[in-house]
Amino acid sequence: MSDQSGERSPSVPQNSEGMKRRDFLLTGSSLLAAAATLPPVTLMTATSAVGQQAAPRPHIVYIVADDLGWKDVGFHGSDIKTPNIDKLAQDGARLEQFYAQPMCTPSRAALMTGRYPCRYGLQTLVIPTPSKYGLPTDERLLPQALKEAGYKTVMVGKWHLGHADRKFWPRQHGFDYHYGSMIGEIDYFKHTSDDIPDWYRNDRPIKEEGYVPQLWGKDAVSAFTVPSAERVHR
Repeated sequence: MSDQSGERSPSVPQNSEGMKRRDFLLTGSSLLAAAATLPPVTLMTATSAVGQQAAPRPHIVYIVADDLGWKDVGFHGSDIKTPNIDKLAQDGARLEQFYAQPMCTPSRAALMTGRYPCRYGLQTLVIPTPSKYGLPTDERLLPQALKEAGYKTVMVGKWHLGHADRKFWPRQHGFDYHYGSMIGEIDYFKHTSDDIPDWYRNDRPIKEEGYVPQLWGKDAVSAFTVPSAERVHR
């Protein structure tokens, strides 16, 4: 990826333990880091487009959990029960030497761009609700690369990489479908941030009742059960 940036803000697995970061990135395998009981959680999926190539390509699923501690999952010895995540760790590749940024916005920006957040001004804090900036629009993001490879892309959860201008939103950065919030913190029942509604599907504000983690979970499951054309045009 290029080191140039535009708009600026203010400021298959070799084995379960031996995969290197470079090998992982080259294989296109999925990265899973989540806690079943620690929202907010964001699910990003990419489903292979039919007929693009003879050999089927894998579905790719990223699960991002904010503020997840190393020992907050069962397979690391936690008292917190995470049986589904433990099963993923047991059956897949465990990447034990990856490191994240200490806050939400920088972590998400690094995952989306594959670059250090200091290269585009998002390394310090989360993006506060009154702020007008976001992830620079000339950064090439993971969903854009996946779309170029023939995948359909879905994001369920909070974005937190820019909310004040639509140009910063998920669907303007390569996601075919997005359901969730744009800002970092919302009321789990009112779906508001500082009493301002923050609940969207495909760039359109929506009103619905329900508990946020349950709504996100149900919609995330539909990423695998509802045809992509129907999901994108809801």
